[in-house]
Amino acid sequence: MTVHPVTHRRNLSAPDVQTVTQLLMRFPERQEGIHLYDSYASEPSCLSYSAFAERIFGAIEHFHALGVRPGTRVLFPFETNLQVIVSFFALIGMGAIPYSIRPLMSKSAAKSYIDFLERLEALAAPHYLLSTRLVEDLETPIQRLDLPPPSAQVKRTDRMHGAEPQGVAFVQFSSGSTSFPKGVVITHGNIFRNLSYIDSYVREVSGPVTPDDCATSWLPLYHDMGLIGGFLSPIAHGMPVHLASPNAFLLQPLEWLTHISRTRACYAPIPHFAVAYLLRRLAETDEHDRAQWDLSCLKLIFDGSEPVQWSDLQQFASVLADCGFNSGVLQPCYGMAEAVLIVSCATHLKPKRIRLANGQTSVSLGRVHPDYEVRLVDEEGHLCREGETGEILLKGGSLAPHYIGEIPQLYETDTFYHTGDVGLLADGELYVTGRISDRIKVNGESFFSVDFEAAVEQLDFIGLGRVAVFQSGQEIYVLVACGSARLARADESRRAIRQILNARLGVAVPPENILFVKPAQLKKTSSGKLKRNEIRDDFCAGRLRCQTWPTQESLNQ
Repeated sequence: MTVHPVTHRRNLSAPDVQTVTQLLMRFPERQEGIHLYDSYASEPSCLSYSAFAERIFGAIEHFHALGVRPGTRVLFPFETNLQVIVSFFALIGMGAIPYSIRPLMSKSAAKSYIDFLERLEALAAPHYLLSTRLVEDLETPIQRLDLPPPSAQVKRTDRMHGAEPQGVAFVQFSSGSTSFPKGVVITHGNIFRNLSYIDSYVREVSGPVTPDDCATSWLPLYHDMGLIGGFLSPIAHGMPVHLASPNAFLLQPLEWLTHISRTRACYAPIPHFAVAYLLRRLAETDEHDRAQWDLSCLKLIFDGSEPVQWSDLQQFASVLADCGFNSGVLQPCYGMAEAVLIVSCATHLKPKRIRLANGQTSVSLGRVHPDYEVRLVDEEGHLCREGETGEILLKGGSLAPHYIGEIPQLYETDTFYHTGDVGLLADGELYVTGRISDRIKVNGESFFSVDFEAAVEQLDFIGLGRVAVFQSGQEIYVLVACGSARLARADESRRAIRQILNARLGVAVPPENILFVKPAQLKKTSSGKLKRNEIRDDFCAGRLRCQTWPTQESLNQ
C-alpha cells in the first residue's frame, strides 16, 4: 500500500502528552473543534477546541464549588450532548473519576434503569450521580451532581489535577453480553498506549494524519469504540470531529453517507451490524440515488464490535464502488473494553478470509499489536498450534489493571487474561469465530450462535438483530422477534428458516424449535449485542412467551 508524503498535523498524543490532563491543556492551541449533530439532515452545533477548553475549565470551577475533589466517584450517564461531554473532561481534569455508564434511553425504561443504578451503587459506592436530562427526575438515593451551565466558561483554572500515567482516568463498562457489565479501571497510560496502537494502524493503512483530515462518529460515548475510537483518537490528533447520537444513523442511515460526502470525513468507527444495515437500505437505491455520494475522502473505517461477515464486506465495496469507495477503507478489527479498545486491525487492500472446519468462513482481523502477547488454548487448556481453534488469551499491551469490586486482577505480569472469545491464528493474523458461551455442538462439530443468526438474517422478512439462537442440552432453538402479521404466516417462515440453515450450515433444526417472540423479549446490551445467556435462561425457565403449539409441518411428518 503506497503512503504519500503529507504535511503533518501537530499530534496532540505526542510523547510529552501522556495524560488526559495534559491533552486538555493543549486544546487552546487548536482552532478546529467539535461539530455536534441532532440529525445528519440538520446543521451542527460547532465549538472550537479553544472554546471547548474554556467550557471544560469553567465546568471544573463549577464542580469544585459543589464539593467534587480528586478521587470523587461520579456515576456518569454518558449522553451525547455538549454539557455532558464537557463534564466528562472536566471531572477527569480535576482528578475525579467518572464511571461511564449507558444513559437512560427513555422514561418508559425508568424502573429497570433504577435497578441498574442500585446494582452499580452497591458495586462502586459512588459519591454522586451526574444529573443529566433523562435521569434528573429519577428517584434514587444517590446524591445528584448538577451539570455545569453553558455560561460556565473561564480562560484558565488552577484546579487541574497533576495526573500521572498510572493514575485512574475513568471507569469504562464492558458490554454485559454474558453477565452484568463489569467496570474496567482505565488509567491515563492505558488510554495513550491504546491511542498509539490506533495511530499505528491508521498509518499502515492510509499514512499519517494530515491537516485536512477529519473524523466522524455516531457511536454512543459510553461504549469503548465510541469514546476511544470515535472521539478521543480524533481529538488527540487535534482534527475536527463530527459527533452524532446513534439515532442519527439508525433513523436515516443513508444520510450518514451524505454527511461523509459533504464533510469529507476520513476516519470512522462502526460496529459491523451497520454494514448489513446500510446494505439493506442501499438495496432500495439506484445509480441515480448513489451518484450524490463522493466517498473517495474515506481513508479508514474501523469495522468491529461484532463478528464480521465476508459477504457483507464484498457487497458493500461493490455497491459503493461507483461512489469512489475503496475496499481497503473498511478494515475489520478486534478489541474490548478491558484493553481500552483496539487489539488488532486488518490492513489489507481487500479483506482476507479462511475456511473453517465446519465449512463457515472467518474474516481476518489482522495482526495483534506487538505490545500484546497472545496465545490460544483448547477446551482442555492445552496450547493451540497454528490454525487450531481455541480461547484467545492476552497479556500486556494496554490491558487495564483491574475491574472495580471484588474481581480478580485483569493485568498481571505472569498471567494471561481470558477473553472468552474463540478464534485462531493463521499466518500471524487473528480470526475470531465466536464466544465460548455461544458455542453450539452439532455431531462433534463446533458452530457458534452468530453462524446461525447471520444465516437467518439473510432472509428478507427477518430484521437485523431480530433473531437469537442457542443450544440447551442437545436441542438448538431459534427465537425470532416478529409482529402479528408474520405470526399469521408462521409455517411459511419456519420452512424458509429451516431451508437457509440447512443450505448454509448443513444443520437441520426441528420446526417446533423455531419460535416467535416479541422484540422486547430478545434482551440486548447497551451496545446492541444480544444477551444470549439471559435469553436462554428466560426460555428454559418459561419466562418467554413463545408460539409453542405444534406446527402443521411437524404434524405432517
